[in-house]
Amino acid sequence: MPLTWDITRCAETPETLNAGVDGTITEACIFLTMGVGIGDWTEANAAEVYGRVHLMEAIYGAMVRLPSPDGTGLIDRPITPEDIRRRIGLRTNVGKIETRASFLKRHTASVVSDAVWQYQSAERKRLAAA
Repeated sequence: MPLTWDITRCAETPETLNAGVDGTITEACIFLTMGVGIGDWTEANAAEVYGRVHLMEAIYGAMVRLPSPDGTGLIDRPITPEDIRRRIGLRTNVGKIETRASFLKRHTASVVSDAVWQYQSAERKRLAAA
């Protein structure tokens, strides 16, 4: 099923939220609705949305990368509380709100699984070289 989204309920106009850097941030926020498990961003859940985004960025790195000022590469641009506040009203077709426990389990299990795989891979290489 494709991800559908609507930003017309946000306080700012879609034209503002889709222009330049704001557009890049809006696109990241749309996709983050899947990662954070909350498809309808409201005043009531904005702090939880930000907390989940913050954890994801701590685990996986910044969700937005922008061209560096000198144009030679990209720089990380973390999502801020203000970015979330400006996008209150964002709605996607992500299902019901995922519980915090489920969200934490999903992301921490992923980190542990990746670390186990990395260890096992390094061990296979070490044994093959012996």
